[in-house]
Amino acid sequence: MISLISLCLLLEVTASSSAMTAFAIPAISQHFHTAQGAWAVAATLLSGAVLSPLVGKLADMYGKRKLLLLVMLVATVGSVVSALAPSYFLFVLGRVLQGLIGTTLFLVYSLIRDVFPRNKVAVAMSLSMAGLSIFTTASPYLTAWILELWGLRAIYWMTACALVVLAGFITASTAETRVRVRSRLDFVGAALLGIGLAGILIGVTFGPTWGWTAKGTLAGFVIGIVALTAWVVSANRFADPLVDLRLFRKRAVTLTAVTASCGYACAQALFVLLPMVCMTPAVLGLGYGLGLDGFGFAPVLAVYGFANMVGGITVAKLVSGIPARRLMGAGLMIAGLGALLITLSHQQFALLLLFSFIAGYGQGIILASVPNLIVAAVPAEQQASIAGLVNVFTLTGAAALPAVAYAVLNSNVALVADGEVFSTSTGVTLAFLLPTVAAFFGAALAVFVPWRQIQQSPTPPGAEEEGGSESELVRAQS
Repeated sequence: MISLISLCLLLEVTASSSAMTAFAIPAISQHFHTAQGAWAVAATLLSGAVLSPLVGKLADMYGKRKLLLLVMLVATVGSVVSALAPSYFLFVLGRVLQGLIGTTLFLVYSLIRDVFPRNKVAVAMSLSMAGLSIFTTASPYLTAWILELWGLRAIYWMTACALVVLAGFITASTAETRVRVRSRLDFVGAALLGIGLAGILIGVTFGPTWGWTAKGTLAGFVIGIVALTAWVVSANRFADPLVDLRLFRKRAVTLTAVTASCGYACAQALFVLLPMVCMTPAVLGLGYGLGLDGFGFAPVLAVYGFANMVGGITVAKLVSGIPARRLMGAGLMIAGLGALLITLSHQQFALLLLFSFIAGYGQGIILASVPNLIVAAVPAEQQASIAGLVNVFTLTGAAALPAVAYAVLNSNVALVADGEVFSTSTGVTLAFLLPTVAAFFGAALAVFVPWRQIQQSPTPPGAEEEGGSESELVRAQS
């Protein structure tokens, strides 16, 4: 129980670190006198995505708990660097190091899969994902409170202290996995994949700001595509690639990655669009806008986060009897319905709260279903490697769809006031349709995700289990 609580709290710290920084961007920009506040969030997204496959491979080779504690250590150092940073450059450098904490998402459920009793794995993974949303309900208020009482740097001191304490609890309460894979580290593949992902994500993240035809944006895309192409060629020729791409020939793995990406993309797009609709002044007469301030918008986010948690708990209750692919499909349908309702009616606060709950509930089901699908589709000795690459899919989707939404908004400008651009009602409606389509598309794909009983065969060549006992896959429901 202490182990599960510690792992859940770690994911809560992961979520809180990102949420508090996002809410604190205005304070960060003011403190460091910079107009590049977006890098405070983008830096962690980039480093987390780029390093996820490498962390996953190392976890399969040397142990998931060991890598989990290592990334917690690096993230702690990053938090301290950001807390002490005298310049914005060093602050962003600290955020790059903190980005490794994003890999805890798949390391936690991969570790749960290996060390928890088999009949408790699905429930434990679902509950750990449900915990991701608890902080969301209070993050706007807590961030404002911390900034007012102790200032910006306190956010990162608190994160560092929490990580140190949780590292102690995890060390004491959570066993190390005995599943190992004997392999060489593919340094060339790691470099090519890292450069490729960085290029693509920089282009996607900053395309709306720099312009889609700007040299920096185009350079990012070109470098990314070339590097990723070279990585695929390298991975198919190298004896021990960073990620075994042959596993992606399995429909279960590929469709899980794509459906998860659709779900995360829908969630992130709503997370970006909802504040814009709620905080646009109603007096502008644009056909949308509630004129709320940050605290006025907080209840919408709180309802969304609470619904996320309820959705995760629902999966924990049902996953032992209902295949995760059905839960995933249901979650995507519910999230899509919520997004569609918001698209059709976003001018009344009470209805917006209700529709946000519906969308958030669906997202909670999605979050908790993903690890169960990955566990059922991937052998234990390759769990972290594949989960790391699936994490890249989800992060890329989460970065790409909001960028496309911004492009839609920027192509439908109604007016510019005090340097701020406001889109037309049509532009807002089209932007909200994007997460709706993403969710429904993912739901359609979820129907085709295979879900059958799988049993681990004797440990394959190149894999071993320390301690002499044979590893075993979690049995999936038929």
